[in-house]
Amino acid sequence: MDFNHLMTERSLRTTKCKGASDLCKWYPVNEGRTTIGGYVNLTMCCSRCHRREDIFLDSEKYKIHERLIKMEVKSV
Repeated sequence: MDFNHLMTERSLRTTKCKGASDLCKWYPVNEGRTTIGGYVNLTMCCSRCHRREDIFLDSEKYKIHERLIKMEVKSV
């Protein structure tokens, strides 16, 4: 499953996939860690070039996608 919609616009525009001529295809590799201020830190990985990037989601956005993120992490 593609989780590019969780990445920032800037991140999607500035990074090009090393494994393909297209954009990276991101997926989460951890369930997230809560941080101060109500944010959740996720580590994302590209399924093509294996580049990793950390992102921060606010708690509302994380709650919306929490079930899918946990299912993806368990399947990896």
